[in-house]
Amino acid sequence: MAVKILHLIHDNRVFVPFIMDVFNRNEKCTNKYIMIKDGLGGASSDGLIKADRIIDDSYVHSLEFIEDMAWCTCIIIHNMTPLGAKLVQNAAANTVIVWSGWGGDYVRFLVGDDRYFITQETNKLLRKNKLMRVKFIFSLMLQPGLFYRKLKNRFVPDNTLDKILPRINYFSAPIPQEYDLLVLALGRDRFKAKYVQLNYGSYEQAFATGPAAILEDNILVGNSAMVSNNHAEVFRLLSSLDLGDRKIIVPLSYGDFNYRDEVVKLGMKYFGNNFVPLLDFIPLSEYNKIIATCSVVIMNQRNQQALGNIGTALYSGAKVFLQSNNVVYKFFKQKSAHVFDLNRELSACMFSRLTFREIEQNRTVLKSFWGEEKVKENVSSLVELLEKTTLSTI
Repeated sequence: MAVKILHLIHDNRVFVPFIMDVFNRNEKCTNKYIMIKDGLGGASSDGLIKADRIIDDSYVHSLEFIEDMAWCTCIIIHNMTPLGAKLVQNAAANTVIVWSGWGGDYVRFLVGDDRYFITQETNKLLRKNKLMRVKFIFSLMLQPGLFYRKLKNRFVPDNTLDKILPRINYFSAPIPQEYDLLVLALGRDRFKAKYVQLNYGSYEQAFATGPAAILEDNILVGNSAMVSNNHAEVFRLLSSLDLGDRKIIVPLSYGDFNYRDEVVKLGMKYFGNNFVPLLDFIPLSEYNKIIATCSVVIMNQRNQQALGNIGTALYSGAKVFLQSNNVVYKFFKQKSAHVFDLNRELSACMFSRLTFREIEQNRTVLKSFWGEEKVKENVSSLVELLEKTTLSTI
């Protein structure tokens, strides 16, 4: 009997279509997709995602909810939100629950304070800029309650977390090291879910769609207009180096647009016409071509972020510089990938190229974790686990 999986998904054209395709190709499961139309974690699909239902908070009080709960044997929450938590709390006792985390849905439980992810220079930029605060207040006046609703709809409150943790059978994260950190933060007595691996992109479809070699010597900084990119610190570091005619390419197509405006001002101040902000969404194949013009990629986040950009850069042969206290840096180092410590190695070796062997080693690391067959194998393993878990609860 095929496992019946109810997927709670988001209207996100970056991750969701890929994972839907992988599950739909598995013959041992039947899938139903209910979607929160929020464009979370990137950009809206503009209607490209064909979900079985579009839902909001009223869903858990509807006849459709009762129908879906009676149909499914498993629920997979792709990125936990308060609505996802409601599904978990109201699911039948024998329904198997999978929390497939994206990062933003659990990161605050790892450290307890979002300020950990913002460097002093970024924090200073946010504090001193009166215009940003005025824009923020003005946006609240135009759309009263909008900011509160965004916060309310995005993060699971601590008291709700305690209610849903005992119901979680399996947990996935972009990289397994974050599971270890979450267990450490929450405690094994609270968080007893077993780890499984789901991927929202593959080596072949996400990383290897662009040029297989670096085309120019530009520099890529960050992956979005999220403050956790800490652009200000990187701009200052780069401005002290002789960059020649290198372009500073900065993706800013999603995130906090008020913050984006400040990053653009700062970038123009430091680099003038050599500063190239990417303000609009670009198809993946075209975006990867842009990344391939960058021999240096700098990600100044302290949290797991930008894995797609990092993977594409490593495939192309770029030198990738990360914060050494970032779990992504530790993940790649443990797999013997050639990535570099932003604080210790940027000025010393940023302009020398990786050797052919180093590039091939990085590609081997990417394939071992994100290769298409590995991604399919991960889903097949999960479906088999779900089948066994479902049978054991009957």
